[in-house]
Amino acid sequence: MAAYVINKKLNCTIITDASMGCETCIGTGTCAIEFIDKHTNGRVQIGPATLYTILGKFEKEKYIKEISVEGRKRTYVITEKGKDAYNTELVRLRQCILDSDNVQSFNQYWRDRHEKTT
Repeated sequence: MAAYVINKKLNCTIITDASMGCETCIGTGTCAIEFIDKHTNGRVQIGPATLYTILGKFEKEKYIKEISVEGRKRTYVITEKGKDAYNTELVRLRQCILDSDNVQSFNQYWRDRHEKTT
């Protein structure tokens, strides 16, 4: 069973899964936007409309579950199905990077071979 730790940052709560070595659970939508901005060094920016569309889809797919509502503030936690989807996506993305490295190696091999024949 995963051990969860609550981090208080930027006036919000993110629930983290210590066994996965990274923050995999979502707090509030506002907190998620701040988390994404911080952890991508501002490279990925998600507006509220996009985020709430994603959260709605994730909730429908049962990747996340709403655990509390205080006025307009909704708090979500990742489900086991969400963790599985997250891990599957990590494997897929890592494979994409390996594939890219293989293509780069092949391209270098091809360039080297072509230079030797010309």
